[in-house]
Order: sequence, then structure tokens, then C-alpha cells
Amino acid sequence: MCIIAYKSPEATLNEKAIKRLDECFSSNPDGAGFMFMDDERPNLVRIEKGFMTFDSLKEAIERHKLAGRDEVVFHFRIASGGVVGVGNCHPFPVTHDNALLAAPSSRVAAAIVHNGVINSAIKLTDAESDTRVFVRDWLAPAVQPAKKVGRAVDVLRLLAWFRGFNKFATMTSSGVELFGEFHEVDKWEFSNYSYLAPIVVTKGGKKDLSYAFWHEENDGYDAWKASQDKQYKCSLCSSKAASDLILLDASLGIWVCDKCDRKCGCDGNSEKLQLPTG
Repeated sequence: MCIIAYKSPEATLNEKAIKRLDECFSSNPDGAGFMFMDDERPNLVRIEKGFMTFDSLKEAIERHKLAGRDEVVFHFRIASGGVVGVGNCHPFPVTHDNALLAAPSSRVAAAIVHNGVINSAIKLTDAESDTRVFVRDWLAPAVQPAKKVGRAVDVLRLLAWFRGFNKFATMTSSGVELFGEFHEVDKWEFSNYSYLAPIVVTKGGKKDLSYAFWHEENDGYDAWKASQDKQYKCSLCSSKAASDLILLDASLGIWVCDKCDRKCGCDGNSEKLQLPTG
């Protein structure tokens, strides 16, 4: 589902922040990128993307002196559609030019990153991600004819309102604007909790691919394990059999027990889950 990390002017890109970015990459390993205001052309946004290892990203952070910049927006991708590669990494320039959308380095008037899923509303190919197609076919046409970024802002607000788990960050010469729910940590803004180290949840006594996140200031796994009976229960039958709970969606807090997972045929997919109403 990806993660957006925004360094505000008040935030510092210190060792602790680098560790958080490393965790972002570990949980979202399908390519990273960032954007900042360009030095040579101050009215343009500089995009650098396609970092497929954290070491290459860290080297770019140092090379572009991001610690000394007021605003930087990072994005870490986990592929939900489209191939894994530079062309589907964020940020994307707001343009209908395919070559520019896929370029690893560019200077543009407006750029965007996205955390969420919007592929139910657009036509996708096997190669392109939902965000790339959305920017090219929906967002760019809203901006280009009148050269009004404000029209694109209206589109993003509308989409974020209709699909509450979609989050966006845009950057223009006017600054950065965030859409959707972000939370602040040390003056940084994160679009979800995957900057934290994961806890592996067990299924039938064995480690499962599902995971939850704990807050870095608690005692980690042991504290979470001791309290999970009180905090988590199956979203279908309300069972608190913690060893059998499967986390289907961390952002929505959806859990099912092993029995209900087999019964409803979810197979670890929250989109197949029919929650009770009322």
C-alpha cells in the first residue's frame, strides 16, 4: 500500500529519521523516490526516483543534501499493480507525457505521490501502476488546458473524500500540500505506520505473512503479545484467540480468526471480507 514521508521545514533528517526511512523501505521494498524544490530553477520541483535498494537511496539523500532542505517528500512503493521498476516509482510529474512520467530524474512544475488504491476507477495495463495511469489520464487533463493546479487539487480532495484510505502529497512552487489523514512524528508526517518495525503474527502456531505495527516507545513484541487479547478480536465472530488471528488490513484494523478465514474464503484478502452491519 506504500507510504509517504514528508519532512517539514521544522523536521530534521538525522540518524533517527534515517532509521525510520530504512524501515519504510523494508516494509515497502518495490522502489523509492523523493521530491524537493530545485536549486538551479527555484520554481520547479526536482524528482529523483527508482532507488531499488536503501543504500542507493541513502547515497542520494547525502548527494542532494536533503538534510539541509526545508521540505522533502519521500515515497516508498509496495506494488499492488504494474511492474516493479523505475517507471512505476513515485513521485510522478503531473503530465500526460509517458517518457517524463517514467523518467528517473526530472524537473517539473508539479509532482505528486500517492498511498492507497484507486485502480477500481481507472483502466490499467499489466505494466503500469494505478497511480501512473491516474496522473496521466485523469489528473494531467484537469490541469493542462487551463494551467490551473487548483483544478487538480479539487480532484485530489474529491478522491480522498470518497476513498478515505487514499493519501496524496503534492509539491509545486507554492509548497507541499497533504491530502488524507497523516500523523506527525518529530515534525515529520507519515501516511501510515509502516515506518515502524513489524510484529509477525502467528497462524496456528506458525509465523504468517500478516503483521501489525507497534509504537517504537513501548517494549516491543513482548508488551504487544501480553496485551493483544484485550486489544484484538475477530471482526466476524469476536473471538479473541490471539494465536489464530490474521491481520487483513492494518490501516482499518481488520482481523479474522483462522476459522472465519476458512469459512468466508478470505485467504488473507480484506477485499473478500464481508463485515457484519449494525
